[in-house]
Amino acid sequence: MYSTILILHSILRWEVLIFGFFVFVLSIKGWMGSQPYSKIQKVLGLVYMASFDLQVILGLSLYFGLSPVVQEALKDPKVMMQTRELRFYGVEHIAMMILSMTIMHAGRIMAKRANENSTIQKCIALSTGISFLLIFASIPWPFLGHGRPLLRLF
Repeated sequence: MYSTILILHSILRWEVLIFGFFVFVLSIKGWMGSQPYSKIQKVLGLVYMASFDLQVILGLSLYFGLSPVVQEALKDPKVMMQTRELRFYGVEHIAMMILSMTIMHAGRIMAKRANENSTIQKCIALSTGISFLLIFASIPWPFLGHGRPLLRLF
């Protein structure tokens, strides 16, 4: 079960990054060009949100029971905070991803309440941009000491 969830979590990361990037770019273009919030932007935004939400659910299942690294980290908080890899997976990764998801959802709520297209585009651009940067900064990239492969297929 652990391997399956970890593989899905690894694959879904790319969907989240790709859709987050497109949502951000389109909303920046819409904001700077004073364009109306389009139907394609709405669909891409919903796919970004849904894939990110699913990614967080998979991550939480790893965090609360499946991941041996996290289970090791949670055994002794003092050791966890002194060990880079354990601190990353036990605290930093989950905290940043939940913060990122919260910012993304808050931006979508603010955009829904906005009346002007420029305000909608601005809310989506800023929240998606911040969310995207937090996600990008919190991924265990292979070049980091605690990194993981770019794509896990087995």
